[in-house]
Amino acid sequence: MKNLYILAIGSNSQTDKNISLVLEKLKSLFEISRQTHFIQTTPVGINNAAMFTNGLVEIKTELLPEDLKAELKKIEKEMGRTPDVNKSIIPVDIDIIMYNNTIVHKDTERDYIKHLMNELTNSL
Repeated sequence: MKNLYILAIGSNSQTDKNISLVLEKLKSLFEISRQTHFIQTTPVGINNAAMFTNGLVEIKTELLPEDLKAELKKIEKEMGRTPDVNKSIIPVDIDIIMYNNTIVHKDTERDYIKHLMNELTNSL
């Protein structure tokens, strides 16, 4: 049985290139059923950081959350994300925010996520 996930994707470094690349990687691994457009947002909790580009992608996969998270972390690492080095530069950040219609990440309270969730919901 396939699980339904909504992923939040963000970048504040070479955003056009990195967002395109991460979408290609996700499409090669998972069934993407819907996605939002990507918007510019102000960094939250990071000082001296460039603006972020953020969007949502809905995917279907048989992976369980912990296995999907491991795959997403592998993609982040391949794209240059490092845990502690220069936190103001984020090549790509991928978070699972919903799993089978259950909210699993606190970012869903952010206004831009609410806006993007509304866009995703209305794209049915």
